[in-house]
Amino acid sequence: MEDMSIRGALDKVFGSILNESPDPFASEVALVANGVVSLLAFFAAWLLLSLHVLPSAIVACSLFVLLRVAFAHRATTIAAGAISVLAIALAAGAAGWIMGQCAEITAVPEICAAVCGVLGGALPANAYGRLLKLGAARTPRESQHSLVPSTR
Repeated sequence: MEDMSIRGALDKVFGSILNESPDPFASEVALVANGVVSLLAFFAAWLLLSLHVLPSAIVACSLFVLLRVAFAHRATTIAAGAISVLAIALAAGAAGWIMGQCAEITAVPEICAAVCGVLGGALPANAYGRLLKLGAARTPRESQHSLVPSTR
């Protein structure tokens, strides 16, 4: 029977946030992607919504925790991956478009935006794909989140 206490729920949340994976590189890339998306959410809340710094930080921290907890299930991992890859690709595309404004050729900003967007989203997309493949290969017992690495 599952532990339904507050401590058990907190253990599951912390276990989801600190998810250990057999592929540490993909897990680290996904962690950085979630952090970048959270920072983008912070600046969007602060600048676009004119929130103060503290509510914007709460929004960013909440989004980071939600994206990390999303690794608990395959469907939510797909959703978190789509959000992260799209946000990073859009940010990279915007940066490429801004850098392309320096050129005197008309089509360069759009070309830079497209190339930077694709290249910016490629690494997080690969990492989320590897994590999904590993998640499908693990047995239900191994997919339980734990703060202690498995010893096989």
